Amino acid sequence: MITAADFDPFSVSVITDPYPWYSALHEGPRVLRDDRWDIWILSRHADVREAVRDHARYSSAEGVTYVRAPLPMMLTMDPPDHERLRRIVGREFAPRDIERFRPAVERFVDDGLEELAGSRDLVESLAVPVPIRVMAEILGVPGTDIPDLRRMADDLVKGFALAPADSAGGDASVATFDFGRITQAIVDIHGYFSTMIVERRAHPADDLVTKLIEPTGDGRLSDDELLWFCLLLLVAGIETTTNLIGNMVIALSDHPDQWQVIRKRHELIPSAVNESLRFDPPIQGFFRTTVAAVSVGDVDIPKGARVLLSFGAANRDPTHYDDSDAYRVDRNPTDHLSFGSGIHRCLGAGLAELEGRIVLEKLVERAQTLEIGGEVVRTANPTLRGAVVLPVRLG
Repeated sequence: MITAADFDPFSVSVITDPYPWYSALHEGPRVLRDDRWDIWILSRHADVREAVRDHARYSSAEGVTYVRAPLPMMLTMDPPDHERLRRIVGREFAPRDIERFRPAVERFVDDGLEELAGSRDLVESLAVPVPIRVMAEILGVPGTDIPDLRRMADDLVKGFALAPADSAGGDASVATFDFGRITQAIVDIHGYFSTMIVERRAHPADDLVTKLIEPTGDGRLSDDELLWFCLLLLVAGIETTTNLIGNMVIALSDHPDQWQVIRKRHELIPSAVNESLRFDPPIQGFFRTTVAAVSVGDVDIPKGARVLLSFGAANRDPTHYDDSDAYRVDRNPTDHLSFGSGIHRCLGAGLAELEGRIVLEKLVERAQTLEIGGEVVRTANPTLRGAVVLPVRLG
């Protein structure tokens, strides 16, 4: 029997299937202290929600992964810098305007489903190409450059993926990251978008880079801020949606009764996307650093502590969600924490949800049955959970 004390967020067993471990967390103490990694872990929905919204005491500035890696991007900024940047770039992702991307997303999903009919691998045919083509169109990246951008984004994400020590027989207290790969990916992405910014200043186009070059009533982005924002959109906008699509298809394949529910009741598709995000989130959790001592229940977390806010565990909190380990497409859990909450709620959440809805709309039009058609290969990343290989059969 596993217990909360055995929980190691960087172990192979947890990364492979975290949900039994989250159940153990919920049966254990409200706050878990992990001496191996010198971290504190929050797993209750109310505690994670409060912490992710409390930017005055839980800072993002030292990075949101395990490694203390402060990067000058909106994801790792606190107010007032975060608020200024969010006002400038947020207008392009306002919920009321997201539907303008629908025609492009529908076109890319149709193309992906045609590819899927030949390859059967949903990740390679659909889950990766759709988000990267959507993001390329928004940023103004030509189609010929998409393979290079995909490689750069993959290199950055894989560089931050922890190589679990227990898979290599090493010291379980040492996390290994490929900082050379991370640095090179950042250099490559900055180089690409630096060239694009120069080109857009000379020859404006109808794309996001051109729009963000121009000052607004809320100010303007410096070239450095714009570069880091492009990097954030490229990586977060692709990885989150890719994992959302893959995890959603796996959940529906594992629950054929729920697949039949949305086939008969298409109006539940938005609810099914929300439930998929709750049930198996693409981002399992982010870190914060306490800037002051924080009391959670009867536990005092000291100043300067690294705190893991476990979105995946919070989304399965049985005190917040009835029958929390069940997958029910009619649940519509709009308060899930998969995109964070408060000022740091994912800027592209609405776009990711739109892409997820359109994938489901197109799938239910084409298929009566949705089944896994072979071995699923999962990501080996403690932060990002998704599929690398996902063979499916559409009947």
